[in-house]
Amino acid sequence: MRRNLNLFVPWLFWGTACAVAMWFVPGRETVPYHLGYAGLAVAFGLDVWSTRRAYATLAVYTVITGVILLMRAADGHIHWAQTTEIPFMTLLLGLMIWHVGHRDAALRLNREMAERDREQVARRERLVRLTSHEMRTPLTIMAGYVDLLRSTETGPVLNDLDVVREEIDRLDRACDRLLRMIRFHDDLPQHQVDLDRLMQDIVDRWSNVASREWQVTSSAGVVDTHEERVKVCVDTLVENAVRYTEEGDTIRVFARREGSSVALGVADSGSGFSPAQVEAFNGPQDLVADASSNQDPRARTGLGLSLVREIVESRQGRLEAGVAPEGGALVTLALPVAGRAPVAGRAPVRTDPPRSGAAAEPTEPALR
Repeated sequence: MRRNLNLFVPWLFWGTACAVAMWFVPGRETVPYHLGYAGLAVAFGLDVWSTRRAYATLAVYTVITGVILLMRAADGHIHWAQTTEIPFMTLLLGLMIWHVGHRDAALRLNREMAERDREQVARRERLVRLTSHEMRTPLTIMAGYVDLLRSTETGPVLNDLDVVREEIDRLDRACDRLLRMIRFHDDLPQHQVDLDRLMQDIVDRWSNVASREWQVTSSAGVVDTHEERVKVCVDTLVENAVRYTEEGDTIRVFARREGSSVALGVADSGSGFSPAQVEAFNGPQDLVADASSNQDPRARTGLGLSLVREIVESRQGRLEAGVAPEGGALVTLALPVAGRAPVAGRAPVRTDPPRSGAAAEPTEPALR
């Protein structure tokens, strides 16, 4: 990359010195002659000159040194054939200036286009954020009025209100997903995060939304990571688990240490993945959405898992799918982290323990 190094004045001294040397060393003019052109090429290649200045400098240096060479040829100090270097060197340096000028123009155009793209992305994100937040207020008001009407109505009207309330909930979840997609790309600082507490908070929030047998098994301790991104990733996995389970099914959120990495994810007792879906999910990134959406009306767009995989792999992690011990889907993301391990003797956090007489909860298989 060319920078504004202010090499024009130093080159003027260099070019003048080369021209003076040509005058005072008759018969050996070609050495300082070529050194002057070499200095011009280096200075223009490293510094930011306008093409007009470059061509003017080349013309002046060509005239001065060309006159000296012609005088030396007329005096017999050099052969006339050596004067052919005058047009050749001028043409060579002229082509270099032309090429560098076109390259700089292309780089400026690319920078301008990249800046416009960044501005457009920023405007789109601001618009999406504003739209999502603006939708929240009327949705909350609508939900309140519908709930009030549901508490007083009966019969067919109540069924209609139930449909309206369900659609309001769907719009509210769509707003959540929209904001979640934006947060995937937010530039967030790392700090100490208690993953055990975070997993519990996630389950506490979702347990008020979906009637499932919620469980937490977390023994990851405190790590240096992006809390918001971890929350967004796990929320996306939990949302998928809710979609593929029914009332009474089990959804378990887990986190554990695996050497210098932490493995966290969601397991459920729902319909799970087919072998083809597992193979596609654990394959190339462009197959993740297909693995979730092909011939599956509940999969929606499948973009959630693709975004989770994108954010995990951008941090040298990995996302894998398998069969959960509960019989449904198991989605695990592994992230390299640094931080304090859980305190010795501290029991993993969990909610909704197995009922009396139930078998002990199995653990997840190790990541491949």
